Amino acid sequence: MRSLPLPRLWPDWAKDLFHKEISLAVIFLDRDGVLNVEETGTYINSPDQLQVFDFAPLALATLRLLGHRCFLVTNQAGVGMGYLTPETLNAIHDKLCLSIGEFDGIYTCMHSKDAGCDCRKPKPGLLLQAAKEHGIDLGESYFVGDRPSDIEAAYNAGCVSVAVLSGHLTRESIGELPHQPDMIFDNVLAFAEYLIK
Repeated sequence: MRSLPLPRLWPDWAKDLFHKEISLAVIFLDRDGVLNVEETGTYINSPDQLQVFDFAPLALATLRLLGHRCFLVTNQAGVGMGYLTPETLNAIHDKLCLSIGEFDGIYTCMHSKDAGCDCRKPKPGLLLQAAKEHGIDLGESYFVGDRPSDIEAAYNAGCVSVAVLSGHLTRESIGELPHQPDMIFDNVLAFAEYLIK
C-alpha cells in the first residue's frame, strides 16, 4: 500500500488520529456525488471534467489514518453506452487518486443500464466481489453513497448504509426510499469525523 499525501493543514482534532486504535472496518465509497461533483444527466467523460469536492482529500486521509481500508465502488454505464473507453475511465480514476489519495481497490460496473448484469448497483455484485477478494466482513463494513441505488446495494450486501447529501439524495427523498439508510450525513467528511468520536 502506498503512503498517502496528507493535506498541508490539519485541524486540531486531526492530531489525535495518530493515537487512535486501528480499526479493521472497511469503507466502501461511491464516486460521483460523494467524492466529486456530478452534473445531473451527464457523464464524466474525461479527466478534465473531474471536479473533486474540497472536503474529499481530508475525508479519505482521515478514514485511512483511522485504520479503515477504503474501496471505490461505482456504476459507470457511460463505458457500456460508448461515451468513454475503459482506458479513459482508468485515467479519470488515476486523477481522482492523485487528487484525494489511493484506494485499496476500485470496483466498477461498466455495463449499460439495461445489460442485466449482476454488478450494477443496486445489485450487490461489486461488494460481494470485493469481499471475496479481500476477505471483507460485509456486516462490519460501511457503504457511503448519494443515490437510492447505493442505499439498496448496501442493504442487499448487508453493509451499514450511509447516505450523504452532497449528491442526489435529500432528506425528503430519503424518506421515500424502500429501505432507510442507517446513517445520514451532509458529506463524507462529516461521516469521517463521526468515526473519530
